[in-house]
Amino acid sequence: MSRAATELAALADGTGGEVRLGAFISAAASIVPPALARLRATHPAVQITLRELEQRETHALLFRGEIDLAITFDYEHAPGPVPAGLMQEHLMDDPIMVALPVGHPLAGADSVTPADLPSDAWINTAVDFRDLAASPLDGDRGGGPRLDFDGMDFRTALNLVAAGLGVALLPRLLLLDAPPSVVVLPMRQPRLVRRLYTCRLDTRGVTASVRRLEMYLREAAADL
Repeated sequence: MSRAATELAALADGTGGEVRLGAFISAAASIVPPALARLRATHPAVQITLRELEQRETHALLFRGEIDLAITFDYEHAPGPVPAGLMQEHLMDDPIMVALPVGHPLAGADSVTPADLPSDAWINTAVDFRDLAASPLDGDRGGGPRLDFDGMDFRTALNLVAAGLGVALLPRLLLLDAPPSVVVLPMRQPRLVRRLYTCRLDTRGVTASVRRLEMYLREAAADL
């Protein structure tokens, strides 16, 4: 009973216990490391688990108690519903950018629109265009050979751009450490923004270490 009381006290004050965080790949690679480093520095006895997740898995894992906290996202033009029983708090906005090879004729521009580029230049990515009047890549503005990429990994698309195989729409978080052979430009029209959140069960029974990690994630996002 004495050990149990000590463990419960550690959970309450955040000096012990476990924190299980789930995050999609680009958040896990950018926001998460500095936040976990701060938690480790201030609370070295807390056991930390990080799981890279597909967005569609996250809510179910929270409800099943397999993770304590998650980083999720939706798009400004297509907000996603939050299931009853979960609490979501805005973390940061992550604009969608245009990535071009460094030798591209538009690489020196201040910004670009999809209409500036022929349709055969684009590498498909997992950027969500639902509920837009039209996809930014609609139309037949070119007749050359197109690289048809079927995949969900933004990093692969970035490396295809770096190899000079086309241009792509990619989230800014992924492009913080873009290779020197890639030029990143803001997109003027349409403006696409991915919105990031922290998400957990909507309950008062949240450990102090989870609350601290939420705070450290907000600080890391603000630093970016």
